[in-house]
Amino acid sequence: MLELNTVKLDLDKVDGGCWWELRYEDQRLVGSPVDTPAEDKPAVLLVPVGQGYERQLEREQPPHLTELRRDDLSDSERERLQCLTAGTAAAKKVVRGWQNIQFDGELVPWSEAAAIKQLTNREWRNLLDFCVVTACERQAALAREEQQATGN
Repeated sequence: MLELNTVKLDLDKVDGGCWWELRYEDQRLVGSPVDTPAEDKPAVLLVPVGQGYERQLEREQPPHLTELRRDDLSDSERERLQCLTAGTAAAKKVVRGWQNIQFDGELVPWSEAAAIKQLTNREWRNLLDFCVVTACERQAALAREEQQATGN
């Protein structure tokens, strides 16, 4: 028998998102879910990927589809266009905040415009990938609650 309450989503957490403290480990960006990030830690606030992100991605792609379909397009140019579309969609629908994030040594306060600027830049692809992959895991939205329930 399966008790469905064990897999029920907390819609406040799904809609409001979860904070993830970031760190660089073994040459990759990783994060840990937290209820409230420490003031001195870098962190991002992510909402789960859903229909909003998919729809936004559909809206961002049309100006670039012809170019993306070209056979002679270089890999670097294709990746640039993919970052442009996915980064804009993620900035508008997935990343809802950040703290203590520096780009080129400059502390950048979160805003949707700042997120678009950074997440569409190929140099910061690791941040875009972390945000989208983490947000794709719907269960990640519940990580905060699980952490609190276990007393961590």
